[in-house]
Amino acid sequence: MSGCVCIISNSKNYVQINSIWGGERSSKEIFSLSDCWALRRGKLNIFSPRNSGLMCGHLIQPVSGTHLCVPLVGQGEVVGILHIYALEEISPEDQQTTEIIARTLGIALNNLSIKQRLTHDSLRDGMTQLFNQNYMQSITEQRLAEAERSGQPLSIIFLDIDNFKSYNSRYGHVTANIVLQGLAKLLLKSIRSFDIACRWGGEEFVIVMPNMTLETLRKRVEQLRLDVEQMQLRDGDQILQSITASFGIAVSEPGITVKDFLNRANQAMLEAKRTGKNRVREYVNTYN
Repeated sequence: MSGCVCIISNSKNYVQINSIWGGERSSKEIFSLSDCWALRRGKLNIFSPRNSGLMCGHLIQPVSGTHLCVPLVGQGEVVGILHIYALEEISPEDQQTTEIIARTLGIALNNLSIKQRLTHDSLRDGMTQLFNQNYMQSITEQRLAEAERSGQPLSIIFLDIDNFKSYNSRYGHVTANIVLQGLAKLLLKSIRSFDIACRWGGEEFVIVMPNMTLETLRKRVEQLRLDVEQMQLRDGDQILQSITASFGIAVSEPGITVKDFLNRANQAMLEAKRTGKNRVREYVNTYN
């Protein structure tokens, strides 16, 4: 048998595959809670040629074989589903075994979730697992102090996905989440180990990069802009429309505050939006 464990997000508005085993994946990677009949009904749901039960919307088409979904419940809270796929019928005995495994797994995942929330939620964005806005402001303050002591520049990038509201309207929130997560993965692959990437909110992201000259920063961000434009996005078998982003960059000056530093990068990003989108603009201090 093949299968996957799918976890409900902290925001409770989507479900995502956490781990997978066996042969071909038979469930979408991200889907809404209403797409799974086991979650909707709060009990085991089986669909097969012989057992014409309810077919879950998260199954990848064309659907074949037997699909068994069991809610994962820990301390009264539903945390996800255990999804089993087999070419043949799943016997009543195996269904019973699956339910026992699901009960144990639900309790374990709920305990783990509580521990993770105590540490990650204070630092991380639940959707993308990038750092959150509060942590970014705190760490930027530290990095500015270090930059001033060392005499090395600190650079900041503010980026915003172009036309994301219309993208949301076209595909829906669940699919749009795939875009946010795909961009987050791209950012993490594109930065150095000591750079800091953050989801600022909505479709806005911030990257703090220590010890980088303006010239190098320009090249890096231009390459990142191209990488975003060329990023391939999929929702199961569906190829999604590509995205672009507008970038604003700024370099620190002695004595600058975190608020002013972020505002400068944000102003540059808004200028990129104003002048046509899908481009990089740098903050220019008109007072100097």
